[in-house]
Amino acid sequence: MDVQAHLTLHQLAQDFRLERAYRQAFASHCRWYEATARQNQADFQAMQREPDLLGWLRRDGQRPVP
Repeated sequence: MDVQAHLTLHQLAQDFRLERAYRQAFASHCRWYEATARQNQADFQAMQREPDLLGWLRRDGQRPVP
């Protein structure tokens, strides 16, 4: 194997490793983002069921609609 072929093969192997690492990092980020989005949605739904405490403290005397 000549030097040029060896260097080309080495570059291809390095490019492959970098691409694999990039894709693994991206997949990990996507899993984190999806889990975070699910948790945020659950938190939002829980907040929607809670009473509006600031509405109860308003000075205009109106009670919030549940």
